[in-house]
Amino acid sequence: MQSIVRDPIYVQVNERLRARIGTQFRPGERFLSEREIASEYGVSRATANKALASLVSEGLLQFRKGLGTFVRAATLDGDLHRLVSFTERARQADLRPETIVLTFQSVHTEALEPNVARLLNASPDESFYCFSRLRLVDGEPMILEWRALPAAHCPNLTVAKLEGSLYALLTEDYELQITGADEELRAIRLNSSEARQLRVKSGSPALEITAIGSMDGEALWYERTIYRGDRYIFRNQIAVTGPGERGIGRMISADQSVEENES
Repeated sequence: MQSIVRDPIYVQVNERLRARIGTQFRPGERFLSEREIASEYGVSRATANKALASLVSEGLLQFRKGLGTFVRAATLDGDLHRLVSFTERARQADLRPETIVLTFQSVHTEALEPNVARLLNASPDESFYCFSRLRLVDGEPMILEWRALPAAHCPNLTVAKLEGSLYALLTEDYELQITGADEELRAIRLNSSEARQLRVKSGSPALEITAIGSMDGEALWYERTIYRGDRYIFRNQIAVTGPGERGIGRMISADQSVEENES
């Protein structure tokens, strides 16, 4: 008779716990403790700990020192090779996107930072809309951004128009043909103001992207966008090139893993 090979006990416990994540225990809620798992499933504390640790390493649970283990809130991820709408990305993940416009003003070239004016090829006395926005998912802050847009490309821009996808606004309402963006990415630690807006501790890791969006080679916007390091995952796929072929390189100055691009 052929013997039945069973998975190790901790794997069996792991699978049962996994089935309860998202059903019995929702994102952000406190999960079962090691002691509770051992008692409920009749296993040793060591086995319960191993099952919990496995779920933490998979990113399904998050351990908080002194508080316990919690179901990790949903993260967003994306493709570094494409411009992707934050609003659309969140909806595809069955999450509720929200945008809060923090500041909004119309300025002339001389009010821009010299480096921003240079990157936008701003002419003297040109008009720009400058604004900052907080992007949230299911009520939790994810992204803090600052942008400058030439007013000539988006006349009569208002706060109300910015409370959604900027990408959709530019391409659909203003019928602009966005052709790409030149980006720089680097790892940072949030200052007290940024951390307060994103509801994390000052000094928390984040990813900062500065970029110039383009329309047929013409600068369309400048942005400085900060992504929470614990909630965003940036993904990239690199192809191996053959002899004589030219590859596409991307250098990321970072000392921690963080996440994606949006408009």
